[in-house]
Amino acid sequence: MASHISHISYTSRTLCTSQALYVRRRSNIRLLLPSLALLLASTGLMVVPVRGAVPAQPPTFQARPANPYGTNVFLHKEVEEWKIEKTLQMVAQANIPWIKQEFPWQEIEFRKNYFHDDKWNKSSWEKFDRIVDLAEKYNLQIVARVSHPPDWAKADPSSGRPLKDYKDLADFINVLLDHYEGRIRYVQVWNEPNLAAEWVPGRPVDPAGYAQLLKEVYPAVKARHPDAVILSAPMAMTLEGPQARGNMNELDYWTGLYEAGVKGNFDVASANGYGLDQPPEAPPDRRVLNFRRVELLHDIMVRNGDGDRPIWFNEYGWNASPESLPEEEKNYWRHVTPRQQAEWTVQGIEYARAHWPWAGVIFIWYFRQVGDIPPDRAEYYFAMVNPDFSTNPVYEAVKQAAAQYPGPASKGVPTPAIQPTNTPVTTVQPSPTPTPPAPGSATPTPPSSTTTATPTTVTATPTAQQGTPQTPQPTSTPSVPAVEGRAGPNLALYILGGALVVAGLAGLGYYFMRSRAAGT
Repeated sequence: MASHISHISYTSRTLCTSQALYVRRRSNIRLLLPSLALLLASTGLMVVPVRGAVPAQPPTFQARPANPYGTNVFLHKEVEEWKIEKTLQMVAQANIPWIKQEFPWQEIEFRKNYFHDDKWNKSSWEKFDRIVDLAEKYNLQIVARVSHPPDWAKADPSSGRPLKDYKDLADFINVLLDHYEGRIRYVQVWNEPNLAAEWVPGRPVDPAGYAQLLKEVYPAVKARHPDAVILSAPMAMTLEGPQARGNMNELDYWTGLYEAGVKGNFDVASANGYGLDQPPEAPPDRRVLNFRRVELLHDIMVRNGDGDRPIWFNEYGWNASPESLPEEEKNYWRHVTPRQQAEWTVQGIEYARAHWPWAGVIFIWYFRQVGDIPPDRAEYYFAMVNPDFSTNPVYEAVKQAAAQYPGPASKGVPTPAIQPTNTPVTTVQPSPTPTPPAPGSATPTPPSSTTTATPTTVTATPTAQQGTPQTPQPTSTPSVPAVEGRAGPNLALYILGGALVVAGLAGLGYYFMRSRAAGT
């Protein structure tokens, strides 16, 4: 009996001890769980911001924005800030929410990772920063055109490549997106590579070469900036073939791009859409240059399984050269009356909205030039607004038509902070980038609507020539940072993640100390 009682007593003590240990361990586990949670949370915070592989899905953006109106501006050429602000104020007053602004590579990166203008002893970003600041003030969205490489990045023309290393272009675009993080996400890569002068001057164009450029640049940019929206270069509208001056009509060029595997290496296809002397509803034809010719490009995209990709118009419009110009000059892009220019510009955009679900922003060529295109040039008469800020009928027509859409005008247009000076309006910013001249052509006579498929005609585009302008070289090496970007929101996440790691490790240490004490 005593033995039995002793056994029961021993068993009771054993059970009590086990229960006590269980309670302690359970209590310690409860202490452990928050520590593990902190560590997991910190890991998530520190991993998410890292820009890694290209996302499987394209970035989220409005392929067909609510307001389709856009316009091209040349604000980097202005000397006086009030003119920049006045231009953007008038864009906003017309309820145009999109602007295409060039960021000439050669004016920003004077040598690899060197973003300082030694000639003026200031950051090479400075004037572009002011443009971006003012665009934000007037609620305007920028599409940054990146072209005109600096001399240090150019390849020898005999190589048939425009650049020594396409990585340099990707690096520059990434620096631009870093610098304007959260402010610019739309980037057009290059301009009209189907023209020899815009690709490698003196050499025939090469669709496979531009496809390779995109195949190297696009993944590198998307890996670092997954939310960036990459626009392909627009192709010049032309009926030429390489046998003429090394140029290629844009339809054959796009076919070559897809054959070279370009699909999946851009988010938006860019196109030009000039009407010449035809109304916007004139039917498309491979032998004709007109607005609806873009439908033939879309057909090519459909055949290559890319029909759902949006097309945005890089340059769009009609030329209103007066009868007083010499015959050859006034017919460079054909010509229409100012009234037709106004009516057809609006009608063309409305046609696109009604018939083309794949059409996005349409950038009118152009809003206003800085005074470096004289009135005896046909290109002067694309303008919506003149150098002295007087308006043309096309401006008033667009302002009225765009009012039906949401846009900057509905948000209230601010008053310019800087007032005009007495400086003549024709002053032009000294710049290594030439103002867009008329297309380089030996025979500047655009085709008629009945031209055959192989005419000796010009390109129907008022684009800038790539050329070989001299890039200002640094004369000294001041101590400046290689990349002038923003720290961005990632820094705060890393700090918070680090704090959570410390807290989690402290909790684990406390848990093990309690466990050891319980064991003794």
